[in-house]
Amino acid sequence: MMIRKKIVSLICVLALILSVTGCARTPEVPASSSGVPASSSEVPASSEVPASDKAEPRIVLLMQGALNDAGWNATAYAGLLEVQKKYGFDVKYREGIDQSEIEEVIYSYINEGYNFIIGHGSQFYDTITKVALAYPDLTFVNTSVTVGQEPNVTAVNIDNFAQGFLAGCIAGLVTEKNAVAVIGGQESPPIIASVNGFLAGAKYANPDVKTFSTYTGSYVDSAKMKETAKAFINNGVDVLFANAGQSGLGCIEACDENGAIAIGSNTDQNEFAPDTVINSVIKDGKVMMTDVVEKYLQGTLKPEFMNLSVAEGAVYLSPWHGFEEKVPKEIIEKLENIQKQMANGTIKMEDYQ
Repeated sequence: MMIRKKIVSLICVLALILSVTGCARTPEVPASSSGVPASSSEVPASSEVPASDKAEPRIVLLMQGALNDAGWNATAYAGLLEVQKKYGFDVKYREGIDQSEIEEVIYSYINEGYNFIIGHGSQFYDTITKVALAYPDLTFVNTSVTVGQEPNVTAVNIDNFAQGFLAGCIAGLVTEKNAVAVIGGQESPPIIASVNGFLAGAKYANPDVKTFSTYTGSYVDSAKMKETAKAFINNGVDVLFANAGQSGLGCIEACDENGAIAIGSNTDQNEFAPDTVINSVIKDGKVMMTDVVEKYLQGTLKPEFMNLSVAEGAVYLSPWHGFEEKVPKEIIEKLENIQKQMANGTIKMEDYQ
């Protein structure tokens, strides 16, 4: 009888151990050629964010452009990696999505079990708002748009006008010929806002400066961008800013070859022409991505518009990379002060739009 009792007790202990062990969870590691590599040692840092009843997000980032564009897509990808590093979540990305296949791609990831869909760019808006209605329990985030949709589409934007405004201030202050230009890619709302911001910022910093602007109609045609920039330079412009995705590198190349100054866009682009890119106006995808994910985890992410700007640390000037030895100290101090005033609300973007 004693032996039987010991056996029963032993079975109960083993069952308890197995039940506790079965509750432990190992972070998933994406095993797809389109996924972002993860480390099985990365444990979700859930203690950093108050818990909610939301399911753990399985996140997919969808992009029409290339993640190595050194611009807007690159900064979103950096944000995705930051989320993966910080929380250990299952994340994937897909780049180079054609407009005609957006809906098919979204459904494919939904069928794979992804519950947090990010469409990077205003081109995704019509399809995301359509698909989201059929999946009210999933979360959809669309960047570069200004309107969310009940019950589950959040619009998030890094302030394009503020980015352009800062770039314009740089141009207006460093130009020697008193002529500056901005070149946009496709004439879409976020690019238009950036172009308009540049024109306003240049005039704010230098009321006498002559400003020029145009659009190439492409995010990938670097050759056309280069020719457009060269034409401006030949007509007396000595400082240029391009916001046009991957094609914007063509503007930097034209400036480098023709003795003009370039201002980088979205990421720190000084590495592409260290003697030419005087500064870059960063749009920080890490800030954007972590902000929406943290709000999701807190249960405070809403189907509304979120605009992240200088105050949130999403828009800011890059380092000067040695140009502080060439640019007058008073200009650098003035630009730093403009950035501070934009952050604290002394300079309000709505006053210039």
